[in-house]
Amino acid sequence: MTRLLPCILFIALLISACSNKSKKDEDPCGNCCYFSEPLRFRLVDARTGEDLVFGPHANISSDSIRFIYDDKQVLETRQSPWDKNVLYGPESWPRLQLEVGRPGKMTREKLTITPKSNGCCTTSIQAVTLGENPVSLTKDSAGVYLIPYSL
Repeated sequence: MTRLLPCILFIALLISACSNKSKKDEDPCGNCCYFSEPLRFRLVDARTGEDLVFGPHANISSDSIRFIYDDKQVLETRQSPWDKNVLYGPESWPRLQLEVGRPGKMTREKLTITPKSNGCCTTSIQAVTLGENPVSLTKDSAGVYLIPYSL
């Protein structure tokens, strides 16, 4: 009797695993975790291209850079421990504005992140535009978007 119970449990486990596998084959997107690429960016001087947050003459704090969604919801920028000189923003959001605050001066600029589907479960960033300019922002060699800012 003590051997019969583990055998029954093992058979039930095999049957449930096989039935889950057949469901996965029917819908390849049914059981995946959705992933959307976050915006990786640097705020650079529009004239010189120098990094205004992490460069040698940085004068903008990373805490003063935010994203405003739909004129009310605030999305903070963040840094990752392994990518110290890069800021991370949101994924593709409609009606997004980039807000940069400096003493005595706060600016907001429309930021458009155009997504690109990479199959059912992942979305990457196809292009990022600033303001009404239809030309996509450039990326550096590491794939980080360079957002120009005029001091």
